[in-house]
Amino acid sequence: MNSKAGKTIVQALGIVLALALTLGEVNAQSGRNPWRPADGLQAGTGPGLIGQPWAKLPGDRAMGSPGGVHIDNDGEHLWAIVRCGNDGTPRGSQTYCDQSDLDPILKFDPDGNVVTEFGSRMFAWPHGLHVDGDGNILVATIINGGITSISPDGATVWHEPLPDRVTTNACFAGPDLRTLYVTMGSMGQLVAFDDWPVPGHRLNFQAESAPA
Repeated sequence: MNSKAGKTIVQALGIVLALALTLGEVNAQSGRNPWRPADGLQAGTGPGLIGQPWAKLPGDRAMGSPGGVHIDNDGEHLWAIVRCGNDGTPRGSQTYCDQSDLDPILKFDPDGNVVTEFGSRMFAWPHGLHVDGDGNILVATIINGGITSISPDGATVWHEPLPDRVTTNACFAGPDLRTLYVTMGSMGQLVAFDDWPVPGHRLNFQAESAPA
């Protein structure tokens, strides 16, 4: 290959690369949900650093397996499932929560401190978590499959059973957020409750209605 041909190939590759970068930026800024590249924890410029925990669990409790997180209705606190797999068992193992005195449902303040906790021996394996418009915590449960609704203080509990022991998650949708979608893992099905008693909690980035 002569030097002139080699130079032409290098120039062509440069043009292709420039077009790819330009199109990537265009795609990132267009569409129904535009996104943009952002520095974060992986770049060391976020609110914390990888390997430095934000959550501060009470006492000497170690972090268990997280099962789900959702922002509270006040927009500041965070609800989370922290499973019960660290009460004397080897790190990384899974203890069913109905056999543990640890509370798997935790509410964190913006600094990572636990301000509310409950759920000890309430269900076997909490798997997914969502918050409704009244602040109730909806927990998808495995073994006793279904959706368990718990009031923010943990005092009121009711369970909506489903025909799948592996109920994995739930979320609200629809123009009024009254439709609750639930995933049933072992059956591989998505089901919907079209008139859930309480509408979902609308997050800050959720539009009031679908775009025309």
